[in-house]
Amino acid sequence: MHYPFAHRTDNAVSRVADKIHQAYRQLKDYPPPRALILLNHDSLVDVKDLEEAFTGEQVYANAVFSYVNTVSKKIAHGKIKEEKGKIDLYIWIDRRTEYISFRYPTQIGHNLAHSLFPESNSNQGSNASSQTKWLHPTTTPSWF
Repeated sequence: MHYPFAHRTDNAVSRVADKIHQAYRQLKDYPPPRALILLNHDSLVDVKDLEEAFTGEQVYANAVFSYVNTVSKKIAHGKIKEEKGKIDLYIWIDRRTEYISFRYPTQIGHNLAHSLFPESNSNQGSNASSQTKWLHPTTTPSWF
């Protein structure tokens, strides 16, 4: 079936993947833990683009139908296939919403996120991925 309204024309996932690639090139010569903080100011980019860069797909759904866009698989399973898992902790800060999100593909990243941000241990506000945690804007990390 063809769904012309489900076409994605933006390059946000590719731009996020470029940031991951550039960061890994800078961090690869240093021992873990490796962390990447992404501070987003772009209204057309959000943390879902980071998830899509990791998984290669984005699910669009409503009460009537669901569509899985897999156009980003070539990025997730090609361009950054190896690199994305070698950065232990991703911290996404969205300046528009002031939400903080974490992605930790390694146990080192998990431990680091939970030690620096104990609030991230709660499942409140988390999305479908068990590896991404959301903090409300009023939450202050313990090290501030």
